[in-house]
Amino acid sequence: MKKSLKITRDQKELNPEQLEEAKKYAQREIKKHLSTKRVSKKLVNSYVMNAYKVAGQKLPKKIRWFKSPLESSKHWASVGDSVMASVGASVWDSIGASVWASVGDSVWDSVWASVRDSVGASVWDSVGAYYDANINSYYGFFNEYFEKNKIVWLLKLSENTTGYYFYKNECWIVDKPKTLDLDEQGRLHSVKGKAIEWKDGYGFYFIHGVRFDEKLWKKVIKKGVHSKTVMSIENMEQRMAVLKLHGVEKIIKGAELLDKSNRGNELYLVKGVFSQDALFLKYSCPSTGRVYISGVDPSLPHDADTCMAWKFNISKEDYLKLEVES
Repeated sequence: MKKSLKITRDQKELNPEQLEEAKKYAQREIKKHLSTKRVSKKLVNSYVMNAYKVAGQKLPKKIRWFKSPLESSKHWASVGDSVMASVGASVWDSIGASVWASVGDSVWDSVWASVRDSVGASVWDSVGAYYDANINSYYGFFNEYFEKNKIVWLLKLSENTTGYYFYKNECWIVDKPKTLDLDEQGRLHSVKGKAIEWKDGYGFYFIHGVRFDEKLWKKVIKKGVHSKTVMSIENMEQRMAVLKLHGVEKIIKGAELLDKSNRGNELYLVKGVFSQDALFLKYSCPSTGRVYISGVDPSLPHDADTCMAWKFNISKEDYLKLEVES
């Protein structure tokens, strides 16, 4: 490691090189957590034993491996009291107040923003099961670039499993999924099968980060899906995910464009899809560029900006005064 990357005692803030390294470290952690590559069970078991040891807990008599979260949930009644809290607290206490006091608050805050928040946003949003990824990666950075700490064993566990549970006599390990497919924005997504699936077949269907049951998923991934099928999906997030999958232009193809404003809002009259004619507003989010289609009150004037103002629950005059829509 380059000497300039090492955090020193009494350092008040990260230098530009360290800050950039923290961002790179976060990206490496994201890849590790979302990877389906497995290490040997023997190695993971050693991480478990080390976690118990540094926490001052008696070693578990057995380490159980489960193929999926579903399989582990069927065995809750077969174990004794959980020591998860005591193991976690004991390991975290191993950092020590002196270590916390040895660097400036700005250092902790910078690493928090660069590592913990980045890993949390990417990993949690993709796969919520990896709930410890962010905080463990945060301390993992300090373990590597500042001083060794015992939380590293929890980091190694979260990198190489779906989850882990500490009990007095047993430790449970849920293996990583065999399949984990993401879209270009890092969200669970697949039109070929389950976006996330474990060895025993347990898993879920997702389209651009939105979960679907198998029946609806099979219906909406078809290339020739009818616009009526898509626009009749009650859940807005599911409807938006399918719109993104097939393309907004295809869904509203054939609808009558009633008005297009200078702000890019487009108002369409959709006929023959519902029991009565409907108005749909097409607009984009200024910050993300994501395109949305939303139904509006059919009694509104056929004016796109008026309909957009209606969505904000404000007048058209006030809407036009807004510099940035949110």
